[in-house]
Amino acid sequence: MGSEQAVTTATPASPGKSFVPGFYFREETAEPAFRDAATAVPVFLYAGPGNLSDDPAIVELKSFALFTKMSGEDAHLRQSFFASAVKGYFENGGARCFIASLGTGAADAIKEKVDKVINAIPVCTLMCVPRDMDAFDLQSASDTWSAVLAACEASRRVFALIDLPKDPAEAKGLLEHLQNTAGARDALGYGAAYWPPVEVEGGHVVLPCGMVAAAIEKTDRNRGVWKAPANVVLANVYNTTSDVTKVTALFENEGNLGVNAIRVFPGRGVKVWGCRTLVAKQDKNRSFVQSSRMLSYIENNLQRLSRFAVFEPSNEITWVKLHNIIHAWLHGLWLKGGLAGATEKEAFRVLVGRDESMTDADILKGELKADIAFALQQPLQFINLQIRMIGDELTVASPSNAGGASQ
Repeated sequence: MGSEQAVTTATPASPGKSFVPGFYFREETAEPAFRDAATAVPVFLYAGPGNLSDDPAIVELKSFALFTKMSGEDAHLRQSFFASAVKGYFENGGARCFIASLGTGAADAIKEKVDKVINAIPVCTLMCVPRDMDAFDLQSASDTWSAVLAACEASRRVFALIDLPKDPAEAKGLLEHLQNTAGARDALGYGAAYWPPVEVEGGHVVLPCGMVAAAIEKTDRNRGVWKAPANVVLANVYNTTSDVTKVTALFENEGNLGVNAIRVFPGRGVKVWGCRTLVAKQDKNRSFVQSSRMLSYIENNLQRLSRFAVFEPSNEITWVKLHNIIHAWLHGLWLKGGLAGATEKEAFRVLVGRDESMTDADILKGELKADIAFALQQPLQFINLQIRMIGDELTVASPSNAGGASQ
C-alpha cells in the first residue's frame, strides 16, 4: 500500500471515434488510496530576541535562502545558533522544515505553546530547539526541554533532538536534571541528546540538531524509519568542540545518560555515532531512536487506517474490513524490511473479532477492539497495541497505557 499502481481499463469503442467495434485498453496511473504519514519533518522552535520573538504564524521553509529573506536585517537572528541549525539542516540535504517562536516562561507555559505548534503542524515529527549555549542556564534549559519532551510524549508522534552545552559537566548536569524532573522523566523515550557541538568553516561553532534532523530524514527516505540514523557523515563539518573518546562520563552505560556522540573519524569525516534515546536502558521499547520513532510511525498509521470504522456497525463485516486493512499494511511494512521475522507469523499478528479481541460485553457497549502485535527490528521483541473505539473516540495504545492518544 502507498505505492502507485498501473491500472488497465477496458473501454468500449466510442461512437465518435473511427475505431473498429470492440474493446480497447489503455493504461493509467492510479493514485494510491492511502499514503503513509510523513516520517521526518522537523520544526525549529526559536527562544530568543529578534524577528521571531513576537510569536508570528508558523512558517514553512524549503531552503535556507527563504530563512535569510524572512529574517531581513535582523543581525541577531541571522547570526544566532538558531540560524546556524536551520542552515545545517538544509546543507545536509534537508527537504523542508517549519519554524515558530517558542518564547520564554515557565515549563507549563512553554508546554502549552509547544502543544499548539504540534497541533498546528500535523506532518511535524521532529522537534529542535537550538539555544544559545554560550549563555547556558541549567534551570532555563531544563524547563524548556522538560516541556518539549512532555509535549512530544503527549502527541505520540513527535521526537525531540536535544542539543547539549559544550562543557561536558554542564551537559551531564542538564541530563541528570531532566532524568530527575517529573515532567520529563516519563517522556525520555521521546527524545535523544547529541554531543558535542561541531565546528564548521571559519571555526564557527554550530549545534548539531539541524544536521541530525537531516540525517534522520535521509535515512528514512533511503532505508526506512526502522534503520538507525547513525554512522551518517555530516556535511560541511570539519571538527567537534571536544574529543568524545576523552570524555567518557557522558557515555558510560552505568549512568544511563543516553548521549549520542558526534565523532571525528580521520579520513572518513564527522559522523553521528549513536542512536540511544534518553530512556533507561532496561526499557527496551523506546531505548533506541529508531525503535521509538518506529512505534510512533506504526501507531499513527494504524490510527489513520482505522478511522473509517468510527460510527460503522460493530459487526462481522466491519471487523473483517478492519482486519484486512491493517493486515495488508503491516504485510507491506514487513516486506519492506520494517519488521523482524523470517515469516509473516513471526513478524506480526492482527486479531479483530468476537472472542479474539472483544468480548460480548465489549460489543454490547459499542466498543471495537483490535489487538495487534509486531516485532521491531531493534530490539527484537513483540510490542502489543490495542485499537479501541468508543462512540466517536479512537485510541491506539499499548495495553499497559490505558489512556492512549485519542483523535
